[in-house]
Amino acid sequence: MLEALVGMIVGAVGTIITETLRPFISSSIRRHLDAPKERFKLTIGVKFEDLNELAEIKYRLVSYGTDEILSRPNASEKLKHEGIWQNEDYPVELAKGAGGKVELDFAIRVHKVLGTQFKLFAVSKADQDAAKIVAILEACPGDVTVTSPHPADGLVWFLLNPQRFPRFRIVATHGGNENNLVMREQSYQRPGVAAV
Repeated sequence: MLEALVGMIVGAVGTIITETLRPFISSSIRRHLDAPKERFKLTIGVKFEDLNELAEIKYRLVSYGTDEILSRPNASEKLKHEGIWQNEDYPVELAKGAGGKVELDFAIRVHKVLGTQFKLFAVSKADQDAAKIVAILEACPGDVTVTSPHPADGLVWFLLNPQRFPRFRIVATHGGNENNLVMREQSYQRPGVAAV
């Protein structure tokens, strides 16, 4: 009981300090406070060995929010600033899941208000493997949708299917590119998702 009380006091003090210093914290650090990481472990209908020997998987954090939300006249300047393009790539771990299928394991910063736009991609280990990767991913259309069926650069971009993974929506940018969008859900406790 004493440990629980000490933990609550330490947590409260930390919150007070963070909120007091928030106006003085740089915008990049503030973005990280407003976008805590969540870990996702998603199994897709691809054999682990088939994909693992051909590719590394990554995701690109495109931006916080969507073009639609950020272009609204009533969007605050603070949110518009936080929603700037990120275009940073991060690793996705591959593991052998149930039935020998691929489990995608990744942690992504999910903005508390705007959500996060991102897109998964496979980086072929050899140039000639890109077409094989497309075929493997297209064999599980209920899980993912390939958006670059003829990759010339060895990158195979794909989206998570919202019907299979309801936490992820598909949104379009003003330029016509499609990305996944994940929103923060404080009470989301479904299997396969955990806060980091």
